[in-house]
Amino acid sequence: MKKGLFRLGLIAFALSSSSVGYAGASQDFAGCDGLKKPKKKDDGMRGAAIIKGYSAFGGYNTGAQRTINSCDRALSSDKLRPSQTMRRAHLLRARAAANLELGNAQDALTDLDAAALEVAGEANSIFFRRSMGASLQLLRAIAKFSLGEKQEAAALARQTSVLRPYALQVQMASAMIRHKGRPVGVQSVSPWTDLLRLAPTWGSRLMAQEAEIGNFASVAKIADSVSIEWPKGPITPFAFLQRQGVGAELTGALLTSLHVAYARAASGDATGAQAELGLISNKLAEMDDGSESASPILKIVTDRIVDPYARLVEARIAISEDRIEDARAKIASGEIIANAATLEFIDAARTASSDAALIEIPGTEGLKEKLENGRKDDLGSLASVVLIAPESDRVVIDYEQSRPNILGALVGGIFSMGTSLLGGIDRTAGFRSKDNDDGTMTVEYTGITTSGPMVQEMTLLRAAELAQKAGKPQFAIVSRNDYTRFQTMRQYNVEISRTPIGYKSELTIRFLNGEENIPAAFDTLKIIDDLGPLYYGN
Repeated sequence: MKKGLFRLGLIAFALSSSSVGYAGASQDFAGCDGLKKPKKKDDGMRGAAIIKGYSAFGGYNTGAQRTINSCDRALSSDKLRPSQTMRRAHLLRARAAANLELGNAQDALTDLDAAALEVAGEANSIFFRRSMGASLQLLRAIAKFSLGEKQEAAALARQTSVLRPYALQVQMASAMIRHKGRPVGVQSVSPWTDLLRLAPTWGSRLMAQEAEIGNFASVAKIADSVSIEWPKGPITPFAFLQRQGVGAELTGALLTSLHVAYARAASGDATGAQAELGLISNKLAEMDDGSESASPILKIVTDRIVDPYARLVEARIAISEDRIEDARAKIASGEIIANAATLEFIDAARTASSDAALIEIPGTEGLKEKLENGRKDDLGSLASVVLIAPESDRVVIDYEQSRPNILGALVGGIFSMGTSLLGGIDRTAGFRSKDNDDGTMTVEYTGITTSGPMVQEMTLLRAAELAQKAGKPQFAIVSRNDYTRFQTMRQYNVEISRTPIGYKSELTIRFLNGEENIPAAFDTLKIIDDLGPLYYGN
């Protein structure tokens, strides 16, 4: 058997899975919610099960309908006792998530209502509210959104975001639900702020989300705090056409930089917009090695992506500077890209001058409606991300092996006087940290729990402890990696099953003196005061 780590992206690996064919009660339960078959005299929550059905060609057999079929059999099984309410809720939640993936929002709501009744007695548990409770609430928000109740969905998502502000999965799902309910062409408050603090390297993809709806004030704000990653290797026709490797990286960097250039122009920062366009030209020049493969591709990129968008940027600068004729000439000089920036340009031109309304851009009739219709409102794929493992105070035991006796050494609680739960305790066991050459520090924690949010929070807490030990009132996350840990079984060197065995979070942080005025900074003592009571015991 082999232990491995699998990277967490925007859409995480779903634990809901099923084996090929029917394999009895054990696989019904495992195929529904990923846990083992319950026993008679326990609460039914019996650890992660083996995920079978792997094919070297097709991956895991994780179809949503198969999950629903497994859940149907598990929920009707006599192996599930009436007293095992948490497990019943866990199974219902898994079926609700699978229904959301298939677009069956009403069926999902029915399961979520039934699950809530099963665990109504857990409402006073802070650990339950922050895990299973938060998960049920986010799934309900997704269902409400799918049924057209977008305002109610956004309200539920906001409530959950506040409940667990330091958990990456919760913040991502909450922000995405709120974002999807925002209309094209309307300037609005960005939901990504808290997520960007936790995952600053996601800046480019978040700018793309904002640009998609024309919220360019937010694009400019995000651009001030992130850097765009440009590819460094040579580009090939295959990579470009398939949008793989360097090809995907180039397209992403180009579009993000063009969005930033337009955002600068829309805010009246002509110098910043021109500088961004100049940067794009320089980057493309660096990639052009004169080869027969690279040069034609870069010409296509320039002609079809860069120039049409750059003309719009330059026309927007002209509008801001009240040069209506120059704007008209720039628009008429060639093809103009049709996206949310085009909508913003048309509105800005009409506002600037009645004469500017005569600027015609072919193909923009009904553009707002086309952009709205082209957005993917389906949030079903988000359901698997919010299947947070149930947590309780007993799970803190997972971390007792990772530190010395905190309780015997606590010295305070007078938080306003700069004394907090740590009291200068040296905690190193179970965690790893290292100083990097650039002045940052990498902090990681590997937990035996499959609850990603719990490990994410614990790693952030450890980062705060190290900042306090260094005498730093603030710190910021520079980058992060998150992994689900599996134990795999191989036959003839081919993986045939895997078992989730934990989670790992890795943060690269920079200590701050508190004078840098960095919006993304975390307050050292606030993190300790917020998370310490949960994880240090009582």
